[in-house]
Amino acid sequence: MYSGHRNNFMVKGVSFFGPDSEHVMSGLDCGHIFVWKKNDGRVIRIMEGNKCIVNQVEPHPNILSFASSELEKDTTLWAPVSLITFLHWFMSYCR
Repeated sequence: MYSGHRNNFMVKGVSFFGPDSEHVMSGLDCGHIFVWKKNDGRVIRIMEGNKCIVNQVEPHPNILSFASSELEKDTTLWAPVSLITFLHWFMSYCR
């Protein structure tokens, strides 16, 4: 049902994403992250992920953000720009 991607080396983690889990997301061997609409399998977003293979994507349970990790050791945190601005302000305020 979900097309547009191909993994050659190993099975990747797949996660549901969104307030009502209305999206499906997965990392790819090419270093990208695909996001599909759960109900019709349509690709709605392709993002450049980590430097190499994106092995896992995990959403935050309460806020609109997620983490992706590559095969080696790097982890990337993803969030809307406005949330990032807020977190920078919050972290500087707490110091």
